Amino acid sequence: MEAAFLERKLKLDPTDNHARFRLARVYDEAGRDSLAAHHYFIVAGHTDWASAHNNLAVCYAKLGFKAKQIEELQSVEDRMKLAKANVASLYASAGFLKSAREMATSVISTSSGRSDDEELAVARARGALDEGAETEAKERGSIAKIPDETKAERDFLAAFADAYCTDAPSPFHALYNTPHGDLTLDCDGKQIIGHGSFLKTMPAGGLGLIGSVFAGNTATPKVAKITLDFNARLTGLAGTFNLAIVSETSPPSTPTVLGDPSKRAIRGILRLASGTTRIDVIEEEDPRRELKTYSCIS
Repeated sequence: MEAAFLERKLKLDPTDNHARFRLARVYDEAGRDSLAAHHYFIVAGHTDWASAHNNLAVCYAKLGFKAKQIEELQSVEDRMKLAKANVASLYASAGFLKSAREMATSVISTSSGRSDDEELAVARARGALDEGAETEAKERGSIAKIPDETKAERDFLAAFADAYCTDAPSPFHALYNTPHGDLTLDCDGKQIIGHGSFLKTMPAGGLGLIGSVFAGNTATPKVAKITLDFNARLTGLAGTFNLAIVSETSPPSTPTVLGDPSKRAIRGILRLASGTTRIDVIEEEDPRRELKTYSCIS
């Protein structure tokens, strides 16, 4: 109701900036961000009111206009502590912690706390300081873990270099246990060829299970046939490899979808260790680059 009468008032007197600012606040409090932004924009353009720019920036933030939000806040940050605190909060969220700390500290040290806006500015500035401190602590902790987290890969690469310069292995035929399933590997000294296959039973689920319940039937478990094909090229006791994994389920609920084979290709580097009783690998697709081991079992 108030918005309607204020809109009518502005039709009669478009220059009434006080009425327009009040109307923008009404829309702002009601969550009508575009309407609020429209009226704050007009007030900001016809007055020197810092609060109009600050509130316009808040509306722009809600509308997703990040660049304009920062532009409006920066235009009055020297005249309004709340605007400066808001900029400090944005800097803290973006990782500009030194700038955020300087601005937030300035807001706190120069505020008297005599108005609601100043109290809000101080609270927001303290929030920016807390966020910055939390970010710094989190990043310091993560950085401190890097040496331990990368040690296995660094050690592997050093061992890989040694293995690369070593004599080629004697031919062998053996069964290896891998994180993807058992593989029978044949090596001729320059190349390793491997194959493995096994069945894996999986419980029925999803829409198939729902359909069987409504039909009064027991869901049929799915059996997946997993096939592994391995190929590696060696130089010395080191090399590169490709592992193809194919998974096909039976019976297929939907022949055109669930019955189609699912394929996965893995590439990486390897080295033969402890003679040929162990193969250490790092898979390129693994974002953590964790060391994996293929262990000879027969």
